[in-house]
Amino acid sequence: MMVRLQITIPATELERFNLAAGARGMTQAEYLVALMNLHDAIRQVADDEVARDPLRTSSLIMSDILVPMGLQTVVR
Repeated sequence: MMVRLQITIPATELERFNLAAGARGMTQAEYLVALMNLHDAIRQVADDEVARDPLRTSSLIMSDILVPMGLQTVVR
């Protein structure tokens, strides 16, 4: 089920949000869902044993979380 979300945020933050979504070829809704999934995944990593090794954690976050979600760094 889809619902409409209405929020008020500063114009500069909305511009950043729209630019980031557009750079990834996502709609606002897709980007918001991806960010929520990213939050969940980061929390899971933080709770797992692998979080004790910072290098492995950063590699895991990039390869297993950010890239599949389409949230890796995008050069504009």
